[in-house]
Amino acid sequence: MRFTLMTATALTALALAACSNTSPDAQRERAEAEAAADNAGRAISDAAAATGQAAREGADAAAAASADAAREAEIRADAAAARTEEAAREAAAATGRATQRAGEAIEQTGERVEERAER
Repeated sequence: MRFTLMTATALTALALAACSNTSPDAQRERAEAEAAADNAGRAISDAAAATGQAAREGADAAAAASADAAREAEIRADAAAARTEEAAREAAAATGRATQRAGEAIEQTGERVEERAER
């Protein structure tokens, strides 16, 4: 981009130097060359600004998408944690029931052993 601006400036300087004539046509050509150089400089500056703005907008969009993805992942993680907690509660309840049944079976076995011993 600097090369283009420098090239436009150099061409303008050459055009101005070539137009050392003070005739009205030469003055008009110099003015047109200066205006063209100014317009080229503004166009280059505008293009650079637009490129910078587009880059900022792209970065903002990427950041927003990343934030959305992070929120979505957090929601999924919370849901998975809730399912894990529910499964743990169910496992604890099942373990409690199994322990109770095992205790009852041990008691019944003990009672039968006592009954057999008494016979």
